[in-house]
Amino acid sequence: MPKIGKAIDEKIGAFNTMIANEGPSTFVFPVYGQDISLNMTMTKAPVTAVGSDLIELYFNGLFAGKGETQTIDDITTYPARMEHSLSE
Repeated sequence: MPKIGKAIDEKIGAFNTMIANEGPSTFVFPVYGQDISLNMTMTKAPVTAVGSDLIELYFNGLFAGKGETQTIDDITTYPARMEHSLSE
């Protein structure tokens, strides 16, 4: 168990470092090889409601090709939350 705890601490440390040095493409991850990336930058702080057991997360979620740039200004609206199995 001590090795697992150390490994988790290292991953959390690496994540904290990434956040501390965040740039415009820190949370842009390649999908479909290196040609298309998915922007997972949070566009709004998480929303919680007391007693709801729900945390709403807002990600950019836009796909970008090589050389494309995106900013928070690209997000103009937030979708409504739909109650279904994929909203968990």
